Amino acid sequence: AFEHAKADLIRTCESLVDQVSQDELALFDVYIHMLDEANLAGEVLALIAEGQWAAGALSRVILSHMAHFAEMHDPY
Repeated sequence: AFEHAKADLIRTCESLVDQVSQDELALFDVYIHMLDEANLAGEVLALIAEGQWAAGALSRVILSHMAHFAEMHDPY
């Protein structure tokens, strides 16, 4: 599922190259990177390997990341 989502994002990014700014394209790079096994997907897969069900694992990882971002100082 992660590979399919990643492939969809890559295709979408490639189709938007001439339509959106470089800053907006950079967001797609971030989303694609998050789906790499070493990142978000890897964390979810590790929890699934430990016996967590898929939806619960994804929710747990997302909530963890959200909490981490909420703790960051935002100078803007």
